[in-house]
Amino acid sequence: MDYYQQLVHALGFPNGPPEPRLDASAAVGAAGADALARAGWDRRAPLVAIAPGAAYGGAKRWPSGFFAQVARGLADDGVTTVMVGSAADEPAAREIEAHLGVGGLMLNLVGATDLPSLAGVLMNCRAIVTNDSGAMHVAAAVGVRVIALFGPTDEHATGPR
Repeated sequence: MDYYQQLVHALGFPNGPPEPRLDASAAVGAAGADALARAGWDRRAPLVAIAPGAAYGGAKRWPSGFFAQVARGLADDGVTTVMVGSAADEPAAREIEAHLGVGGLMLNLVGATDLPSLAGVLMNCRAIVTNDSGAMHVAAAVGVRVIALFGPTDEHATGPR
């Protein structure tokens, strides 16, 4: 991020704060709440997002069984889990659903959002449990608490600020 901030500054553009922030409108958050409701959210239960995907293969992905355990534990505490990610993350989402079995215990919006609607969905969440992913950065930018799991990458270089 420091490299890109210096590059932007060298091109004559003002730099932002040390932590990138995405100021999404209330309308974006409301659209995210509507998408969650269409997926089955009751608009009352607290939400935690799970982003099981990661670019560049399985080495950067936390095992699907562990994400399923997180979803079960959250459900036991009355928290609704929503899985987010791109269409490329659908195999990882199906693995988690297979671990959970019938009933699912979570909402699945993997492959169902673009970047603005992902931001809106995340604005309705209290936290996200994620691999090193784009969803991790969007969540951090909209102010959601991030629990990021890193494998072979350097969290100091690629983690959210």
